Amino acid sequence: METKEIRRKLLYKDYSSAGDDEHIQYVISNRELIRSQFLSLYDDIYADIETNDEILQRLALRSVSYSSVNSQGVQIDGIYRLIEQKKNEKHRQIMELYDEVGRLEAYEEHVNLIWRCQRQLPEELREVLDSLLIKKVSWKKFARSHQYSESTVSRLRKKAFSQIRSHYEELYQRAL
Repeated sequence: METKEIRRKLLYKDYSSAGDDEHIQYVISNRELIRSQFLSLYDDIYADIETNDEILQRLALRSVSYSSVNSQGVQIDGIYRLIEQKKNEKHRQIMELYDEVGRLEAYEEHVNLIWRCQRQLPEELREVLDSLLIKKVSWKKFARSHQYSESTVSRLRKKAFSQIRSHYEELYQRAL
């Protein structure tokens, strides 16, 4: 997924729950991808902040030179106001980027909490998710190797997701 698309999806998310089975599965299955996306997103956002900050500094310098009066004693008002508007716009953009960093940090905490809940599952449930989602073992192969029926594997998987959700909500409430 493109980092710009991920940045848009982070807007106004509620992380008070672990999400549905599909979301939990995605987070567990794509651990390394998500970690690299976090690094890339932070790099992108901070590069945007740095770029806007540099522009803001240049505008501030121009603003000072245009706020003075010209040789006839008349202030160069139009250019000064335009530069001030640009400065305000860049300042607003920088603040929005810092808000975006906050949302990204919230999402990172959300994902880390799901991973933590998964690691704290009872061994049998953790093994089911590790095998199916991380090692990508087929359901049939896992069921055969553990002498389970496929319906038992499905039930254990659902139980694991349910326990992750329950433990997540408990940890989330404790953190408030």
